[in-house]
Amino acid sequence: RHTDKLGFAINASFASVNVAKLIIKQLHLNLSIGEFKKLISSQFLIRRILSQSGIFPNQRINTKIVKELLDFTANAT
Repeated sequence: RHTDKLGFAINASFASVNVAKLIIKQLHLNLSIGEFKKLISSQFLIRRILSQSGIFPNQRINTKIVKELLDFTANAT
């Protein structure tokens, strides 16, 4: 609870929100910060599961399935 550490954590938090807003704006996404966070988290989990399993699916075939999964998690509340 040192003030320097607390100040750093607050500044890092604001920086991450600003970066998320910038990415959303540049990609012309119609998402809130929360929805964007869910989308990024889901994308990370999908990549992590696939890399740990050693499965390298055909991207062309599975693009639709992965997009549906990401849309599902982005719209989940």
